[in-house]
Amino acid sequence: MQPFRDLLVLPDLGGDLDAAVERAARLAEAWDAQVTLALPEAPEAAARLEAWAAPLRARGLLVFTRVLPEPFVPQASRAARRDGYDLVLVAVDGADGASPMADRLLRDSPASVLQVGPADGRPARQVLVGVDPDDMDAARTALSARALAVARAVALAEGATLHVVQAWQAPGERLVVLRADGDTEAAYYAEMSRVRAWRALARLVKPQGLDPAGPRVHLEKGPPDEVLPAVAADVAADLIVLGTVGRRGVWRRLLGSTAERVAHACPGALLTVTRSPETRPARSVARRAAAATTPGRDCA
Repeated sequence: MQPFRDLLVLPDLGGDLDAAVERAARLAEAWDAQVTLALPEAPEAAARLEAWAAPLRARGLLVFTRVLPEPFVPQASRAARRDGYDLVLVAVDGADGASPMADRLLRDSPASVLQVGPADGRPARQVLVGVDPDDMDAARTALSARALAVARAVALAEGATLHVVQAWQAPGERLVVLRADGDTEAAYYAEMSRVRAWRALARLVKPQGLDPAGPRVHLEKGPPDEVLPAVAADVAADLIVLGTVGRRGVWRRLLGSTAERVAHACPGALLTVTRSPETRPARSVARRAAAATTPGRDCA
C-alpha cells in the first residue's frame, strides 16, 4: 500500500528538521514517494535546505526544496492546501506537545499531519492506532479504516508492531442504573454496548489480517482521552495514529485539554490521518519539475 506519495517537511516554531527529514526519507523509500523540504525565508535557508536534501538525493530519492515567505505558518498551510501534499511532517521541539503549525494544518489543510519530535527520527517499535467504527455511521467507519490502513503501512515500513485500540462507552448507562430494578438490567445494557462495539471492531480489523480477539487488538471501556494514553503506556507506543476530518471524527473527541493529555502522556510521534487524499493539482507537478532544476528556490 502507498498511503502517501507527496511528503512535505516543515519546522514548527523552534523545531529542528533533522529527525523529521530522516523519518520522511525512510517513509519515502518504503512508499516510493517524493519529498519537499521547506524553511522560512532567511539568509542561509537555501543552503541549509540543500545540506539536508543532498544526502537524500544520493539515496535515490526525489527531493525538492522550498523557501517560503513570512509569516511562515500561514504560508506553509497555504502551500500544503494548494499544492496537493498528502502528508506533512512537522518538526516540533518536543517541549510541551503543542504545535501551532500542526494545529493550523489540521484546521486548514486536507493533508495528514505527522508531528515529529527531536527523538522521533528513529523507526517506531510500537504503533498504536485509535479507531472508532460504528455500524450506524459509515463515514466514521471509513475514517477508522483509513487510519488503520495507514498505521499498518507505517508499521510495515518501519518494522514495528501494530496495536489497535477502540474506546467504548454505554451512553446513558448511569440513567439505566438509576431506573433499573437492581443491577441486572444495567449490566445487560453495558454488555450489549460492548458487544456492539466489538462486532464493529472485528469487521474493521479482520480485512487487515488482525485477530479481533488477539493481544494486539484492544477494546477498552472509557472515554478516549483516558483509554488511549493508558493503552499507549501499556504497549510502550512510540507512534500514535488517529483519524481526523477537519476537526471532526476521532479528533473532535480529542480537542483542547484532551488532545494535550494524549500528547503529554504519549511521548512518541503523533500522526493524524485524513480521508483518502484528494487528487493532486496538476500545477503542483510543474512546480516540482521547476524546483528540480533550481534547488534551494521556492517552487511556488
